[in-house]
Amino acid sequence: MIPNAQFDAASLAVWTTTGSLPEAEAPIAAHAMPLASHSQDLSELLAEFPHGHPQRARLMWLVSSIWHEKRHFFDTCLTNYGARRFRDLFT
Repeated sequence: MIPNAQFDAASLAVWTTTGSLPEAEAPIAAHAMPLASHSQDLSELLAEFPHGHPQRARLMWLVSSIWHEKRHFFDTCLTNYGARRFRDLFT
């Protein structure tokens, strides 16, 4: 299975794809992913779906996975853990 969002520590990139999503969700996800990765407001996009709608829940899951992967990026780049990983990698 291809993940929708994944942090690549080798290139320090968060890779995203909509290839494994159903056709109805892919265009919405393609619009939401850049917003989430740039920490922009998603309320207008979420307002299209009423509370309890399954698409809204899927969209929130997808957006939170982007935020989760961004957290891995910051943990790797800005913490003692990441500094240790880089030292181990290059020494």
